[in-house]
Amino acid sequence: MSTQSHQTFMAIWNALSTIEFKKEWHNGTGYLNSATLEKLQRPVRFVDDLDRKGILLPTAEGSTVVFERYSDGAHEVIVCNSSPDLFDGSLSPIQMDIIHKRIDGTLTEEHVQTYLEDLWKGSSEEFISRRIQCFKEAGWIA
Repeated sequence: MSTQSHQTFMAIWNALSTIEFKKEWHNGTGYLNSATLEKLQRPVRFVDDLDRKGILLPTAEGSTVVFERYSDGAHEVIVCNSSPDLFDGSLSPIQMDIIHKRIDGTLTEEHVQTYLEDLWKGSSEEFISRRIQCFKEAGWIA
């Protein structure tokens, strides 16, 4: 049975055009840190040399990289490297929804605020504001 995060990831991945994977994106631990340095005009997809599917999303500073943690979608874990730091660890359905809204142009500050308030329950308003600022600096929201 497919997880909701993986289903959303695959729907996004299937709708994008493909770029060639660059081996130098690997960091040696299975993550793709160097891909965050890619400057892009639009979201694109790739398949790495381990047969993992991934998506590059443009930010003001580089890219956010969303990809399958294991080969051929095994375990359906979706993870992220991001510049600036928008997401951490394996991605939840709501995080994938934020990414989907970013790609289809419907992401608003209200979506991000709701996501952050849910994720960081009990955090100060100042903390949430700083996290919202990260999304603004990335160029994901106005």
